[in-house]
Amino acid sequence: MVKKIENALIVSLNRGRGSGLTFAQHVDTIHESLNASAHIVSSELPKQIINAPYNFHQVNLGGKPIPVHEFLPTCHSQIEANKLSAVEAEEYINDYRQVVEKVVTTYKPEIMILHHANLSTVAAAESAKKSKTPYVVYVHGTCMDGYIDNENRDPTLWNRILASLEKANFLITASQYVRNSLVLPHINYPENKVVVIPPHLDDNFDRLSGEMNIIESEEQQKSVVYVGSMIESKGPQVLAEASAWYSDLAQTIFIGDGALALLIEAKGKNVSVKGFISEQEKVDILKSASVVVVPSQKNEHFGITVIEGMASCGVVIVPNYGGISEILEDGRTGIKIDCKNSVHLGKAVKTLLEDEELRLRIRKNAKTSVRKNFSKGPIQTKIRTVLENSLLNI
Repeated sequence: MVKKIENALIVSLNRGRGSGLTFAQHVDTIHESLNASAHIVSSELPKQIINAPYNFHQVNLGGKPIPVHEFLPTCHSQIEANKLSAVEAEEYINDYRQVVEKVVTTYKPEIMILHHANLSTVAAAESAKKSKTPYVVYVHGTCMDGYIDNENRDPTLWNRILASLEKANFLITASQYVRNSLVLPHINYPENKVVVIPPHLDDNFDRLSGEMNIIESEEQQKSVVYVGSMIESKGPQVLAEASAWYSDLAQTIFIGDGALALLIEAKGKNVSVKGFISEQEKVDILKSASVVVVPSQKNEHFGITVIEGMASCGVVIVPNYGGISEILEDGRTGIKIDCKNSVHLGKAVKTLLEDEELRLRIRKNAKTSVRKNFSKGPIQTKIRTVLENSLLNI
């Protein structure tokens, strides 16, 4: 019989961005699926946590810069954790350890969920060993990339991080790409205990995925939509170049901000750069879009914009590389191409805009697929199963 979880401890290095969303969803899972109390230990509270009740135990860094995996626009004073020496890292690890141990002593959580593979995970894992508390680690690719790509990383610190993963009851990743390329090659760990559980759709997009009004109005103006940071690695500049192939058929709308915003306006044809807009405005634009393009230039670990696009617009173009390519089936629930080539991208968008029957077929399949694979209920059930199996030490 599985022991009831009454208190769960969730530990994160900082508020995160994409990881902050997953963190917030786990808080919801603890409250909604397990009916347990969620205790959060972090240097900052993820802004996405808005629905579920929680107990926040803030880590006081004593004026030190906030450790991050990659520079965050929301952080004014920050330092890249993967560039710290073992001695420098120990100061941070002690900060997190003190708070984790206080929470463990006071609330005696039955389970820990640790986010990333970094300083806070080392602290919590070592505390878990001391208190004999089971724990799982949600390994975000951003953190692993930072250490794997850094030839000057401190080997002592890196080995402590790997040890914290190897002693976990389960490891969770958002995609097979993170599992097979960034985690398993670097640790000695049973493959059957590295489970892929992606983030789920939020309530707004979950509702949209169930709307099967897939027939486009003849009066509806066609649009191609990009959502994301205006930086080279995300590829908005490639889409701007590609717009020349279909500018007479549709306007390209860019949602987001960044260093390339002015370049996009100058380089693109029939484009509109919206900058940052409200969540509801984003939902409305995606819902009325003809095509959503996610033209990342790198191996993304996952793509929340992809599943949002599938749930709303229904027709999404993604790269044929990285974890993002796993989300959809080429030609059936979306289109996969080499998004580093603006000609290929432009021609793919043009084909979709000109072929209404193809768009409608993909839209219907995509909405069915995303509702089946990325709705809150099934994802929460998977998380709950991993946590309960951890208590049973399966």
